[in-house]
Amino acid sequence: EIGDLPKYHSDQKGSFEISENPKGGQCLKQICPEEGYEWMKIYRRSYIKPSTMIGDVNWKDYTCKVDVFIEAGDVELGGCIKGPFLKGCRLMLTTTGEWSLMFNQQTLAEGRLESFNADEWHELKLKFRGDKVEAFIDGASLAKKKHKRMSGCVVLASSYDQNLFDDLEIYTDETRIEK
Repeated sequence: EIGDLPKYHSDQKGSFEISENPKGGQCLKQICPEEGYEWMKIYRRSYIKPSTMIGDVNWKDYTCKVDVFIEAGDVELGGCIKGPFLKGCRLMLTTTGEWSLMFNQQTLAEGRLESFNADEWHELKLKFRGDKVEAFIDGASLAKKKHKRMSGCVVLASSYDQNLFDDLEIYTDETRIEK
């Protein structure tokens, strides 16, 4: 139902809930407008943005993709993530069309999309195979990087803006794991 927490998601920071989708149906929306007070700041890292985890820390060799609408700021799709500190590979996209593929806080590749329209939905996709990760936006491969073999959950992340996520898919070459 609208306003409910999404099934199988585990919010790590911020707040994600089911919302009406402007294109019809329902989607996921990050609704926390600003960072709250960190009572245990000594144990938290302040660079962590609102995020929600899905899946299993043992998942390997999978593809994850999600449609995003960036109201403001940026959104991220992450894979092979271990724990709430967003350690793993993440693809970030901003309202200006700038993108970066990151591992933890290290930038593996970055660029800017030509003719980017922030008023449209965009598809983010990460493909993990062995020690390689490949990043896609709207079906176009942006970067393929060799990195250590990893396993972990899928993460959706957002700046403190009401960004939207829809049509999340997680699958291996043979079968869909989750939708």
